Amino acid sequence: KQFQRGDKDNISKKKIKLLNDIGFEWDPIVDRWYERYEELKASLNGRCDISYTCHRWKTKQRFQYKAFHRGEKSRLTEIKISLLNNIGFEWNYSGDDRTRKDKWEQCFHELKDFIDEHGHSQVPPNYSKNP
Repeated sequence: KQFQRGDKDNISKKKIKLLNDIGFEWDPIVDRWYERYEELKASLNGRCDISYTCHRWKTKQRFQYKAFHRGEKSRLTEIKISLLNNIGFEWNYSGDDRTRKDKWEQCFHELKDFIDEHGHSQVPPNYSKNP
């Protein structure tokens, strides 16, 4: 908390290094952004399961993107925008019901195939077989 309040003088470089070495999260908001980004990236690489939290996060990114381009306060940075662009993020998503319906049906059939093959619906997060 001292560091986040700007009291950097009270924390020695040695203590900072020790905290960095154990993976201390200096800015939980930034760390959560990268967690959601990785979840989104995984869903774009063939996994159908995207959490409600990630879905909401995508909506927030679009809102932040608009604010960024209007010159308003935004949590998005050029680096984050570039990362999202590199994975084909849809900034102007209109919520086309046909697209969502097609995606849902595709995922439904993939789940059905998984159940037929494995006898259960507990698809592991690292399951790579995706027709």
